[in-house]
Amino acid sequence: MGHNTHVHQTDQIAIEPAIGWADLAPRITGPTPAHGHYDAPIAYTFDGGDHVTVGDIRLRLETDRLLDPDGTERIRRRAVAIMAGSDESYKAYRLNESIERVVTDFATAVGGTARAFPGHLTCDGDERYEWRLYVRDGRVVTAEPETTYSEPPGRPVGPQPRP
Repeated sequence: MGHNTHVHQTDQIAIEPAIGWADLAPRITGPTPAHGHYDAPIAYTFDGGDHVTVGDIRLRLETDRLLDPDGTERIRRRAVAIMAGSDESYKAYRLNESIERVVTDFATAVGGTARAFPGHLTCDGDERYEWRLYVRDGRVVTAEPETTYSEPPGRPVGPQPRP
């Protein structure tokens, strides 16, 4: 998928339960590089905003500001969804691999329970009209749309002559 790919902004793959910052932070290697580097390693990067970039995708962060009894502010972050890697179309050389990296790295939540990744990302691009990416059994699965035609009611005959 090295062609221009647009991942619809309204779609996301949820992360249930969310990935806590204590688990996510040790994987962060630095600031986010520019897109379009097909040979760059898939790394977790963070620029201080509301997402962590992982290769060709982003993890949407939810942030809570909490006050301790002594008035000290604490910030709690957690990754709650996989989303498009950019707000614009971009060359997604490793979209599937980027999603699988997150799914593999965080398959198990704290306490040993399996993490679920419900939802999908809808994509379109230069080479094909539309497809969706789902997580199934730890892998990214591509679903293509299917066109079906229903036959209209009535008999398949020409007009009948009038008497």
